[in-house]
Amino acid sequence: FRRVLFRSLRDKGVGTRPFFYPLNIQPVLQKFSIPLIADCPVSQNLAETGIYFPSGLATTNEEIDYVCDCINEFFGERL
Repeated sequence: FRRVLFRSLRDKGVGTRPFFYPLNIQPVLQKFSIPLIADCPVSQNLAETGIYFPSGLATTNEEIDYVCDCINEFFGERL
């Protein structure tokens, strides 16, 4: 589902990216053979389903409105 939303937004010129990697699966920790910490099901779920949308101090209200419109359109087509 997330990949379909990524593609839909990308096709409309909206850059997105997956959410963060939880500490227990950080590539740098694996690279240096640091023992993995316990399972973290909540953070792993967020990493698998979360999305970063365009944001930042330079993001204009018009850009935010456009992103919101694209997201609403995506979900409106599926209701």
